[in-house]
Amino acid sequence: METIICDISAFLFWRTPPILRLLAAAPEDDPSLSRLICRDELLSLRAEMAERIPLCKKSLENGTMWRASSETARSIRDASMYLAPSLGFPVDVLVTDRRSQHLSSAIKTRLWTGGVPLGHKVSISDELWVTSPAFTLQQLAARATLSRTVLLAAELCGSFSVYETPEPFRTLLERWAAAGGIPSYGGWSPCFDAKGNLTDLWTHEPLATPNELLELTQKSESRRGRARLAAAAELVAPGAASPLEAQIGTLLGLPRRLGGEGYGGFVHNKRIQLPDFARALAQRDCCYGDLVWEDGLDLECQSAVYHDNSQSFLSDADRTAALEYLGMKVLPVTYEQIKCPIRFEALSRTIAQLRGIAYRDKTPREAAASAALHSEILLDWAELPFV
Repeated sequence: METIICDISAFLFWRTPPILRLLAAAPEDDPSLSRLICRDELLSLRAEMAERIPLCKKSLENGTMWRASSETARSIRDASMYLAPSLGFPVDVLVTDRRSQHLSSAIKTRLWTGGVPLGHKVSISDELWVTSPAFTLQQLAARATLSRTVLLAAELCGSFSVYETPEPFRTLLERWAAAGGIPSYGGWSPCFDAKGNLTDLWTHEPLATPNELLELTQKSESRRGRARLAAAAELVAPGAASPLEAQIGTLLGLPRRLGGEGYGGFVHNKRIQLPDFARALAQRDCCYGDLVWEDGLDLECQSAVYHDNSQSFLSDADRTAALEYLGMKVLPVTYEQIKCPIRFEALSRTIAQLRGIAYRDKTPREAAASAALHSEILLDWAELPFV
């Protein structure tokens, strides 16, 4: 009997940097693992996991959670070291008929009568699977609002994940970074703040595309979440590199009837090739604009992760000079500007002016939709999948 991790647990699984699962559960003779860490350090790390990470700690106990446990619960227990960097209890598990639903402190069954579409589950072990990023989003979309579904899609279709690294992994990664850097594994790389502390932001290739989300809605047998997922796939702007970019892109890009400003058509992280003189100013061959419109406006999201030190300020100044040499307009935007309604309206008017388009005052209905969208968008990103 196969066990399929799904829903919130699956989203948290896909948020987890692969290097942590390698450290947590790969065989000691795994070539990729042995290049990273010596055996003594690895054994120490895994011993600390068993003491400090709840999924490991509980799985090693013989308490009431495991008495007369189901085959499903035992499969989660058997894979606890592999899953520990991602999940806590209870773990969301997909079932396809009501008779399979039951109460447990180890698992939470999620009824999905349509089954998993072909190609939308990924094997973890012989008996354990996890739903694909796209199908996971359909399950969440069955309960989430449209705006939250768009944000979830923005993360899956972007180049970032938000992941709070647990101890003892955080200490190990920061020590590696101080000693010369963390090797990229699986295409994922961590982001550090100006003081060298590991942040919750990791960068990687997108886990899904809008087209993949749309294709799933055409093959999925269940109607639950399908229409909302299809709408989110049409509305999401792929390629965001941080939560702030996704939030700003959603607030600016959604149509006014949904609470946005209606400034669609931008590209996240557009590559801008620099000619000779601009290259000399920027000291690089190309730049990437956070939100770029074809009419020449580059909106730059000022995140504290990247912009709270003098080196970043100088780099940003060089880059801005190069883009303005090309005739582009560069507008920096902060979280505080989108948080305050008055400042956000001023920002919207500024964008319209720089793009040479007329700003239209919002109708009462549009103003109410905008306020509602802001209340949904400006949230703790780590809590986003908990719907």
